[in-house]
Amino acid sequence: MADTQEAKVDTPCSQYVAMSRHWPLIDDLLSGSQAMRDNRTAYLPKFDKEKDKHYDARVENSTLFSAYADTAKTMISKPFGKPVVIQGELPDQLADLANDVDGRGKTLMQLARELFGHFVNRGIAHILVDYPVTAEPDGATPNLGAERSAGFRPRFIAVSPDDLIGWQSENAAGGRPVLSRIRIVETQVEPDGMWGDKIVHYVRVIEPEAWSLWRKVEDDYVEVENGINSLGKIALATGYANRTGYMAADPPMKELAEVNLAHYRSDSDQRNILHMARTTTLTVLGFTEEEASKIALGPNQIISSSNTEAKVLFAEPSGKAMDAGHKDVEKLEERMMVLGLQPFMRRISNQTATGQGIDEDRANCDIQAWVMAIEGLLREAYVLAGEWIKAEVPEDFTVNVFNDFAIWTRAAKDIENLLKMRQGGELSRGTFLHEVKRRGVLSESVDVDDEIASIEAEGPSLGTIGLSEPEADEDEDQEEEEE
Repeated sequence: MADTQEAKVDTPCSQYVAMSRHWPLIDDLLSGSQAMRDNRTAYLPKFDKEKDKHYDARVENSTLFSAYADTAKTMISKPFGKPVVIQGELPDQLADLANDVDGRGKTLMQLARELFGHFVNRGIAHILVDYPVTAEPDGATPNLGAERSAGFRPRFIAVSPDDLIGWQSENAAGGRPVLSRIRIVETQVEPDGMWGDKIVHYVRVIEPEAWSLWRKVEDDYVEVENGINSLGKIALATGYANRTGYMAADPPMKELAEVNLAHYRSDSDQRNILHMARTTTLTVLGFTEEEASKIALGPNQIISSSNTEAKVLFAEPSGKAMDAGHKDVEKLEERMMVLGLQPFMRRISNQTATGQGIDEDRANCDIQAWVMAIEGLLREAYVLAGEWIKAEVPEDFTVNVFNDFAIWTRAAKDIENLLKMRQGGELSRGTFLHEVKRRGVLSESVDVDDEIASIEAEGPSLGTIGLSEPEADEDEDQEEEEE
């Protein structure tokens, strides 16, 4: 990084530089084979004395096994197969925020999914809780009542870890760090002449009492806008999936990314040696230069020499190298499979059986812990939004994201046990249906209370009709006694 005297508003802080060194590989793995080929010198270095045409051919024939990308895609989609649910009363100005969190139509569920993607690929996620600039033309600030009448409300902006390039903090009471400045890079597409457009780079600086916007002009930045931060604090909420320090984290699947790179290289070597093995080299011994020049390979061709000791051989590599390469590729694929499943694996602990049962449906694997962190991050954003409008978010307010991933693998056995409990009278009908729905057997659209009411209206269930023994007719009984 540049010296302090040379640092500019867009100069990343040292913590950012340390974190971001892992990101290029992850981004290229997510992009696929062509991105890996485009960065060939980093991922497939050139061999000593290898000709350019051979190197280019080797790179272009290399393909990426998309273990990291497939795993990341699966992880990001798992929590959002069901809707994000809000529980608790909110102030009127925040009640409809879930339907449009950023003023551009993004829903709370879409925001949560975006943040979870940052968790998976960066290990950290940020929400900037912004509020529209409300200054009047004469520079005066309208009162809160006027702002509410005009429909102003806070906005949730997902800030990519890539864009939050700098931060500073101070120790508050008790030694807790509090942000004193953040810098966020932004890009905007602006008109260029009558028909064209261009990408313009900005840096937004936010401090507890003020904010400013800097525009890139040639090789420097010029302040083009500024204002007062009426909240008196930096409204940035931060959550972690793999925290390494304050405002710092590592990608939780960094090892999977590194093994995926090792597989890409090993598979490239395997394809290269396989190509060479399939292309044998003709070797002739004892032939004159003229005789050798006349040799033609193929059916109905004769190879002859005046030298009775002459020999024709084919040089080809042994199968040992190919076999070793094949085994290495297989081992790496097995390793990637294990690493991809680790976030879903239950944690092993020494807690009591009772404690384990109580906590079983919460953070008993990494991905569930990440979901809980997202829930906490979203709740913190709502609290900050309440501070903007001087309204309190109730303590029992929660944002719930689906996280019962382990249930899928045990659903069949669970339902069998639930059915036995229901039949034994140890479980109510309502609890039984709620648990079956939670395991994905019933559609999310099914309302359990309505279903119970419908069952009661139908009368006896089909399973109970015709099962009891019919009562004997009294006349028939008398006739049998007289006989």
